[in-house]
Amino acid sequence: MIHHPIEFNYLNAIVASVSAGLGISLLPKKVVQTYLAQGTIKEIPLPENFSTLPVSFIYRKDHIMTQSFQEFIKTF
Repeated sequence: MIHHPIEFNYLNAIVASVSAGLGISLLPKKVVQTYLAQGTIKEIPLPENFSTLPVSFIYRKDHIMTQSFQEFIKTF
């Protein structure tokens, strides 16, 4: 149970907080690879069923989707 959740807008702030012992976080491995290599943080491997979680791109409902954004979405 999470007693005191903290929200940050920057990944570096999340990693720094975890490094300082303020809690835990769930982040993409690519984002934390450098910190793992430096030994700043440690990881707990997730069970196999967590390896493919659904992801959604969201955007403001009245936003006009540009051609470049549409092409970007197609890459996934």
